[in-house]
Amino acid sequence: MADKKVTCDWFYRIRFFLRSTAYFACVRFVFALSPVVAQEYTPEHDTVKKMIADGINFLSSDKLERTRNGPGYDILMGYTAMKATEDHDHKLVKLALPGALKLAEELRKDKKGSSHSAEINYDASVAAMFFAAIDPDKYRTEIESIRDYLIANQRKSGSYGYSNELAGSLGDISQSQYVALAFWSIKQANIEVDPAVIEKLTVWIASAQQPNGNWVYQTPPRAEDIPTHQMSAAGLSAILVCADAIGVLRGAGGGLMEEEDEDEEIPRAFRRVVKEDKKGNANFVPKIVTRAGVKKKAENAKSWFDKNKYKRGGDWFYYLIYSQERYESFLEILSGKRSKSPDWYNSVVKVLLKNQAASGGWGVEGDSDPGGCETATCFSILFLLRNTQKSIGDIKTADSVGGYGLGNVAEVGFIDGKLVDKSQVSSIEDAIKLLEDSKDGSTEDKLLADRMALDTDPKKKREQLNRFARLLRSPDARARRVAAKLLGRGDDLDFAPDLIFALSEGEQDGQVLRIAENSLRILSRQLTTYILPREGLVTPSDRVKSERHWQNWYLTIRPDYIFIDQ
Repeated sequence: MADKKVTCDWFYRIRFFLRSTAYFACVRFVFALSPVVAQEYTPEHDTVKKMIADGINFLSSDKLERTRNGPGYDILMGYTAMKATEDHDHKLVKLALPGALKLAEELRKDKKGSSHSAEINYDASVAAMFFAAIDPDKYRTEIESIRDYLIANQRKSGSYGYSNELAGSLGDISQSQYVALAFWSIKQANIEVDPAVIEKLTVWIASAQQPNGNWVYQTPPRAEDIPTHQMSAAGLSAILVCADAIGVLRGAGGGLMEEEDEDEEIPRAFRRVVKEDKKGNANFVPKIVTRAGVKKKAENAKSWFDKNKYKRGGDWFYYLIYSQERYESFLEILSGKRSKSPDWYNSVVKVLLKNQAASGGWGVEGDSDPGGCETATCFSILFLLRNTQKSIGDIKTADSVGGYGLGNVAEVGFIDGKLVDKSQVSSIEDAIKLLEDSKDGSTEDKLLADRMALDTDPKKKREQLNRFARLLRSPDARARRVAAKLLGRGDDLDFAPDLIFALSEGEQDGQVLRIAENSLRILSRQLTTYILPREGLVTPSDRVKSERHWQNWYLTIRPDYIFIDQ
């Protein structure tokens, strides 16, 4: 293998393969999994770590020869290496950087991307993910240039597609998935993206779902566009990624509405709505983007997957598992059920272990894949890493650790008499206990707030929100930050006055002030309303202005409410 030339392909063969229909005539869906998997794999398992390391070595080999040399290949490999090694000086990261910088500069000057290939959206999206992974502050200008290009090239339907338009197409599910992931990565890097743009994309992806719950390559479907597991995974992944980017999954309510009707909880005037001019696009139907609506789309997709079992056969398997890891990670948030070693992960790890070549790569020799060995190997590594789960937040649980394996002593505490590492707390009840008991200001809010999900039981959820409201008066500023963030996820307007209280002149922590206002923006559905300055110091005048604005808003929906200072 060492002396054999390895030929690869990626973007340019996607269109050819997905147009083909004969191959899918006898294919049925998702991995034929046994109900019980003996081996429990995780990204930290020694076997998995070796698979990842061997894959990175394969991509780094000087003997790896490629038939395509566009920037997307190098950038995808650099992104994968960065995620796997966290080494900014890794060979693949350094190889990718010049091409990514050049691409970002070209898109800054030419927002139509006219000098690039028809698949430019793929390259641009992966470049945004790459910059966000290595240093979003240092490469903010580049990320914003790519963001602006993607926004400028969104179609009227809300979708994305090839620059050399396919006849009759309103959009391409595969390209739209990549753009959705780019927007999500940019948002994760704390760089603003107009929520209306992502909402519009979300609505299109939702409207493109077929009646049976699947997605096809192009919308509206052409004669050759038969539903595939690859495109259905891409569609489900894309709608969940978009929903999270606009706060529907991890925003208000923490993503756990279970059997509740979101529309019953939110006053009609404050629901999130996407408006669109239907002129010239009779297929576009504006819809409300709600958690309940997204959940229904996900359930329909899962139903189709369950009825159509997938069987491997050289058919973009690696593209499929890359999308699967992403949608499975977000479905954990939507369902509130998380596992460190789920069956779907174990089953795919076993397949990858079997098909990894001696050289360390995938998609080579007898395991050829139409995406090519480079892409197959990158997608395999990102799957093994559980890359999306890492970006969302760990799923570790709090255990009694007996004093062993702890990090910084300042970050340990007791829960019901058990010594725990605060970085491993994922139970909201345990998090509240830590916050309520914190007297030394050592509670690390960033290790708690982003992974917490409020209870699905209305009574328990209400009690949790009451406790967070009390924590807004805690002497610990970090406890106040967590409380301000979680109150915004509760979708309960009764707690808006508590957040408005946090804007009072007694608050000295600028982060608490901005988090409180952000939660009020979520509760009010005024996503683009910023009263406090978004950067720099917050003056007493700023606080008063913000407090008055949100008081006036609240009085429009609760006119009988009396604020203490009025």
